Amino acid sequence: MDMKKLNMTNILSRIEEKKYTSAFFLGIISDFWMMLYNYAVNHDWIWLQAPLCFGIPFIGFLISKWFIDNPETSVRMKIVFWQACGNTIGTTLMLLFVRLFKIV
Repeated sequence: MDMKKLNMTNILSRIEEKKYTSAFFLGIISDFWMMLYNYAVNHDWIWLQAPLCFGIPFIGFLISKWFIDNPETSVRMKIVFWQACGNTIGTTLMLLFVRLFKIV
């Protein structure tokens, strides 16, 4: 296996090659992140709200880019499908996280 220098360009090109898998995992991360942000807002955790809110646009950037850049409806639907699957898992993980750690 060729060990390339790890930089942002190489990471982004790898993510671009595997866009459906990446959409799935970004869906998990983004939904977990958003649910945690909503939980922080509801419980007035100001110390957690600001950093979570700052990261939200960066998480959704790639998925938005892929959706807009692909004119083919089938590719767009695959991206939406895999992100929706990831969102379902992300929400479930957030609820389990709150229940496991009994965060109030």
